[in-house]
This record gives sequence, structure tokens and C-alpha cells, in this order.
Amino acid sequence: MRQQPAFALSALILTAFSVVPLQFSLSARAQGQPGSLPPTTTAPVNSAAQKKLSDMESEIYALLQADQIDEADAKIEEAYNQARHSKNLDAPILFLAAFAQFKDENYSHAASILKEIQELPGEKNLALKDQVILQRLIAECYYRDQNTTEALKHFNLALMCAGRNDIGTALRGELEEGLVGCYLAEKRYQEAEAPALRLAQLMQSNTNQLSGLCPFFWANVYLAETYKGLGNKQKHGLYAATAAGLLKNLMTQRNEVEASAGNMPLRAVRSEFLKDYMNETQPQSLGEYLWLATTFKLKTLPIIGWRNPDLNIKSKAIIVAVHGMGLDNRAFTPFAREMKRRGYAVFAIDVRGFGSWMAVSGNEKIEYKDSFGDINNLVQLVKAGDPAAPVFILGESMGGAIALNTASRYPEQINGVIASVPSAERLQARRMGLTVAMHFLKGPNKPFNVGEQISAQATARPEMRKAWELNLKAKNELSPKDLMKFAVFMRRTEGHCRDIKTTPVLMVQGLKDKLVKAQGTYDLFDAVKSEDKTMLIVGNAEHLIFETDNQNPMVLDSLCSWIDQRSAVSSTARATE
Repeated sequence: MRQQPAFALSALILTAFSVVPLQFSLSARAQGQPGSLPPTTTAPVNSAAQKKLSDMESEIYALLQADQIDEADAKIEEAYNQARHSKNLDAPILFLAAFAQFKDENYSHAASILKEIQELPGEKNLALKDQVILQRLIAECYYRDQNTTEALKHFNLALMCAGRNDIGTALRGELEEGLVGCYLAEKRYQEAEAPALRLAQLMQSNTNQLSGLCPFFWANVYLAETYKGLGNKQKHGLYAATAAGLLKNLMTQRNEVEASAGNMPLRAVRSEFLKDYMNETQPQSLGEYLWLATTFKLKTLPIIGWRNPDLNIKSKAIIVAVHGMGLDNRAFTPFAREMKRRGYAVFAIDVRGFGSWMAVSGNEKIEYKDSFGDINNLVQLVKAGDPAAPVFILGESMGGAIALNTASRYPEQINGVIASVPSAERLQARRMGLTVAMHFLKGPNKPFNVGEQISAQATARPEMRKAWELNLKAKNELSPKDLMKFAVFMRRTEGHCRDIKTTPVLMVQGLKDKLVKAQGTYDLFDAVKSEDKTMLIVGNAEHLIFETDNQNPMVLDSLCSWIDQRSAVSSTARATE
């Protein structure tokens, strides 16, 4: 249930420093300065919180800014041990000590340290929002430790503490979403209904701004999932349709912005939203600041598109793209831009459990079956907007297997499927197997970093590996159970290929692929029953062929030619019907 891989935490912290370098006042909330919340019925922040950063905090802050994470950890541990020995513990040092444990994925220990803040003599003098944030962070620790029972307890405590006071839309929304996520994870749909409705109402109040539309979209997704679980088809359909309408609007606006202003890096987008979040939550110490900067969850779109903004210009064809293991829909950006220039429309989707879904509580689990339905729904959505355009599904690696599986399930919805390197046969499989077995003994559900090994095999280019590592939407941590489930899913692809009897199929394989065996792709190609099938072998291609910034013009020429031929055939068939 983790939203951010551990190795990326330092990058997120440093990003926060670059955009909001201590732009919080330690006394603003207590003194009622401009930008603070209206006075509450609780006592003001104690005097210890009304001063600037201590020398210890300033030193740790400087170390973190210099990316000296280990040194900062050592300084935090030293200060924590000294304070405990001298019986001089306070909230700032406890927040820092708990954060150090959280960063190292010691979630239960982090929660226990945070709870010590509740026992401090001056705890009752904490401002109301600080008390709410404290309970929310404890809940987050338990949630990431997959202890939803304790997480629910502290999310509810945070809401009880907040009462009817104005704690800000973002913070209250996090608490309601936390409840919904826990209930959905436990399949307690009846109990998820009330907080899901409150969350939707809360997010709807902020839809007068573009930034509020995406959270409102996800609130409707929560409601659709809740009523689907309850078996209420009417309400499920209502909220699913509302979410689809919002998604269509958001995709259009995103496409128009990119067409006019260019692509804005996700890190920069996060920085802008983080500024607003920090201004609203107003952290009161360095530790609280680090916690909020790290646990902040940016809501992004599970589907993004690239097409000519002029709707009078029809696309030659529509391509629905499905990413590989660990990646997300933005991985297709260079490919999609080039295909858009050539006259095609591209829509890329996040597979359930990847990309945008990692920041949606209760939806971090990988779900292949749900993704097949998502792809089919997307195909119907884009066809409704352009009924005459032929639709093709393109997937790479894991996405290639998903594309083949989806094509076998919904052959009447698409005009063809392109599967790039969909082989289930992995190179260095023995090494990965031993790694999985070792981590299985530590805990079958405990995620560990596999991103480094996958990216190292996927590409020899250092810049691509670095981009993968720093990608905020990448899923680089998987549990042994996830990896075993993935292996089973990939091996079932051959059976689904046998079910593809009429749909045109193009398979692509690079001969410099260091991640999967080419023979596995050839075997899948042989299993396809459709007579219209083509194999494209690229001699100098690595594993990533379409999800790379280094697009091969010859590969794209071949792809376009293949799509155009099938588009022409389908157009002729429609004309004769």
C-alpha cells in the first residue's frame, strides 16, 4: 500500500526545499498573522514553537539541502538520543526522529515515536491543526504498514479532533480519503459510502479551479467503486459516467495546454501544488515540514491523450497505449508526440496499481483484470468522440501482454493490436527468482526495490535509467507476491493469444533486448490464430522501443504503414455493410 518508493524520498524532500524553502512561519498560526486560519477554541501553540528553527534543525536542514541524507539521519539520531537521555524531548525532535524511521520504512516504529508527542506535557497546547496532522501522520504510518485497523482508528481520531473547524480542504480531504481507502482495501463497501460521499462533496466545492477538477474526478471514482462493491448498478453507473465526463474534460484541457505551452515536467507540477498545500497546512517545525512534503500525494490522470486540438481535423487512427512494468502513461510522451505529428491520436492509460493509482488510497494493489475493463471503457470513450476512426491497442512488455489479453476479450471493439516485447521468458530469471525467494522469507507482502534491476536490463542508456529512478509515478517497489502474480499473468498470455482468431496482430521484438528472451515473443506470435499477423524484428533495439525518448523513425514508419493498411481494410468493410 505504498505511494512512494523509499529511494525516491530524498528526491521528493529536495524538490520541496527547492520550491518552498522554509516558507512557513513557526508562529503564524498561533499569532493570527496573514494567511493563518481563524482562531480556534484550542489554546495557542506553546512558546517553544514560536521561535525560528533551532541550531539543530538548521544543521539538519542544511545537510538535507546538500543531499547528505546519511549525515542528516546521523544528526537526527544523535539529537534524539541526547534529548531522551536528558529527558528533554519535545515535538520538533520527535517529529524528526519519527520521520527518519518512516523514511527507512520502519513504519510501526515511526508511529510509536509520533505517539510520544501525545504524551508530552504541552501536547494539549498544540494548535488544533497540529493535532489533526499528528493523527493523520500516525494513520499514514499504519496504512503503509498494511495495518488498516489502526489506520482507521487514527484517521477517525483526526476527524474527531478537527470537528467542524476549518482545517482546510486539502487536509480534510486527505482524512476522508484515508477512511475510504482503508474501507475499500478491506472491501467494507457499506462503511466506505459515507466518507466517499463527504469526500465528493468536499472536492466539488473546489471545482471552480482547474486544480480542483482532478481530485473531484477521483472522488467520483471512489464512489463508483463503492457502489460497484455494494451491487448498486444505478449509482455505480451514475458516478462512473460522471467520472468519465470529468476525465474527458481534463484530458482535453491537458492536451490543449501541452499543445500551446509544451509539456510541463511532473516534478514542476508537483512543486506548484506543493506550494499551495504547504501554505494551507502551515507546518510548525522542520520535522512536520518534512513529513508533509514527503507524504503529499499529487493526484494525476489515469489516462492522458495527445491529439490535434482542432476537432475538425480527423485522426488517421486512435492508438490506446499500455505501459510496461514499473512505468506509467507518461512514458509514451515522445512516441505520442511523434505519432500526433504524423496524424494519429494517442491515449495512454495507467494500469491498475501503477502510476496515478499509487496515490489513490485503497487502489495501490495491481489488478490486471480491472485494467482490461479500463482499456475497453477507454476504447468506447474515444470511439464515442470519433466513431469513424479505427482503434488499435499498443502495449509494451507487460503492457504488450495486457494488450493481447484485452484483444482476446474484446475483439469487436478494436481494429488491431500491437504487442512490443510481450515475452514471459525473462533473462537473468534465476537471479530474480533467488531475490524474490529471499524477500519472500522476510514477508510475502513486503515490497522491495526491483526497479534498479529492471531498468538496468531494460536499457543501457544511463540517462534513461536515471529518468526511471526519478520518475515520481514509477512503481519501483513490488512485493514477492506481486512478482509471483506477475509471472503467472505473463505465462498465461500464450493461451490468450490462441483466442485471437480474427484481430490483426503486430508483434515487435528488439534483438538487443536484455530483459526478455526473444524466443518467448516468437512463441506468442506462433500461438496467435489470426491469419493477419506480422512480426517486426528490430536489430538494434533494446527492451524499450516505444517508451523511450529515442524513437526509431524506421520502426514508426513500419508501424504507421501497418496501421494504415488495417485502417483502410476496416473502412472498406464498413462502407460495404
